[in-house]
Amino acid sequence: MKKGTPVWGLNRFRSTVLPAIIKDLESREDLGLLYIECELVRKSLKGVVDAINEISDGGFLKSLIYNEMSDFLKIYVEWNGPNNNDPGHKQLRIKSLNSLRKKKNAIIRKIRKNQNELVNEKLDKILIKNLYGSFGQLIIDEPEIFSNVTRAIKKFNTKNPAMSA
Repeated sequence: MKKGTPVWGLNRFRSTVLPAIIKDLESREDLGLLYIECELVRKSLKGVVDAINEISDGGFLKSLIYNEMSDFLKIYVEWNGPNNNDPGHKQLRIKSLNSLRKKKNAIIRKIRKNQNELVNEKLDKILIKNLYGSFGQLIIDEPEIFSNVTRAIKKFNTKNPAMSA
């Protein structure tokens, strides 16, 4: 995969940002997130889903991971639950985090197994900008809580200015 191409950017997203989300949520498993923090994550993940949805109908990538990312977002909403940072909901967060890991692995596997088709998909850099850009407000407002996501996004943006948001 040629560095700097949209497929390369998608691969970096699957191998750095998705695992970073899980790692950052693991660190908050005991406490959960405050409502405002939870909303930042939800909006970021919704931005990813929206970016994938903007791919023209019939596109291979859209059919490959749109539903998976939509499910990832729904599971995340369950992770923090309606009571947000109530410590009594730790078991729910543990269960939801396990579901998030499984969904993340499914997304990663699908992207990895379909590299040849994705190369032929002719993805554009705007999609990659939108995927990474979805986390812009999150890494500005909560870089300490989401340190792994912040590091992954900033590293990508620094090394790939043509595809950064």
